[in-house]
Amino acid sequence: MFLKKLFGVVLCLFVTARLSSADLGDITSPVDSGKANINEEEVEFIIYQNSETTGFQKLAVGQTVSIGEEKDIRIIIHGYAENPDLDWVVKMKDAFLSKGYVVIVVDWSKAAVNYELGADNVKQLGLYVGQFIIASGLEISKIEIVGSCLGAHAAGHAGKYIREQTPQQVSKIFALDTAAKKFELPEVPEQNRLSRNDAIYVVLIHTDCKQWGYKAPIGLVDFYVNGGNVQPGCIGVGVDEDVCSHVRANYVFIESIMTEVQADEVTVVIKDGLVISTPVVDPSTARTATFGEQVEQLVVPGSFVLQTQAVSPFLQITVKL
Repeated sequence: MFLKKLFGVVLCLFVTARLSSADLGDITSPVDSGKANINEEEVEFIIYQNSETTGFQKLAVGQTVSIGEEKDIRIIIHGYAENPDLDWVVKMKDAFLSKGYVVIVVDWSKAAVNYELGADNVKQLGLYVGQFIIASGLEISKIEIVGSCLGAHAAGHAGKYIREQTPQQVSKIFALDTAAKKFELPEVPEQNRLSRNDAIYVVLIHTDCKQWGYKAPIGLVDFYVNGGNVQPGCIGVGVDEDVCSHVRANYVFIESIMTEVQADEVTVVIKDGLVISTPVVDPSTARTATFGEQVEQLVVPGSFVLQTQAVSPFLQITVKL
């Protein structure tokens, strides 16, 4: 237990140092894609097609990849001040590969150093991703996109582009503690941020609504982990609890790839900058949903809460696959 807790502290220290050393810029004004400065040379697509090898393929914007129509594809888009070598990206990629999926990691780290510009860049980044998918002739119904922080909005813009350019939609978008700053403002319309219609199934995982993460339920399914405001194990450890809570979304999602747990339906209101969730207690209407990557298709949108442990493994295991 001590080693697990120590690992959690070290991880939070690493993430906090990485974010605190990066440049935030203006994080209070609305996102403005007209100020984007991202270019094609700052984006790479890293393709992993086989869990049995360590090989991968790097492609630039404008290049294409050939993937069999029968293959399920998972696209990972990192967030602000991140890169493909981070622990959570590698673990997520490996978990997806272990299930036989083709994995595409989008590297836009050179355009994500400054939060303000990174936020302004996500629309163009999403267009690059959407164009890559269409130009490669990938089976869109087989694609699920996972976006963390700012990457969640880029995933949304990729979904918007595909919906506009084809008669199809991406199967699912998983938004991991979707970036709130510059996006969760009344003057920011849905076309400038992640929205419920960007895929057939848009799923949000909220872990840091107190500071970095989006508070409002804007998906078909919204999971508020431990209520969504702050995470156990991130308080009183001598590091930035908000950053620790923010990155927790990535790790609980990774665990959900192989572990099935249930979340309980709640109603959500935002008060004084925090999420307040109230259980739906009527047994005739209350629902549960499978958390994370294995979420089932729900007809009616809903918000759900689940409790986790303070250290890894975070999920309370009910069924191990």
